[in-house]
Amino acid sequence: MKKIFLATIALLSLAAYIQTATIVDDGKPECDSLEKMNTTFFRNLFDSTAYWICVELYEPAVMQRCPDQTAFLDSVKSCVQWDDWEWEDIV
Repeated sequence: MKKIFLATIALLSLAAYIQTATIVDDGKPECDSLEKMNTTFFRNLFDSTAYWICVELYEPAVMQRCPDQTAFLDSVKSCVQWDDWEWEDIV
């Protein structure tokens, strides 16, 4: 009985860890400071053809799309042609 109890505790702990480990951030900012309001564009970590913008302080960021045939390049904070786009590490 003790082994079943310990195995159940271990499985529940593993399930809790897996659930918290799979939470993924899409890069959407909180828009909760003037610094973030002054940083014009934020990279969308799920979709390279989109980016986030803070429009109003303490309001959710708004997702914007790049024009067709372009992708958002975080280092230049702009949409660029796919030929000029390359993966950049998340900072």
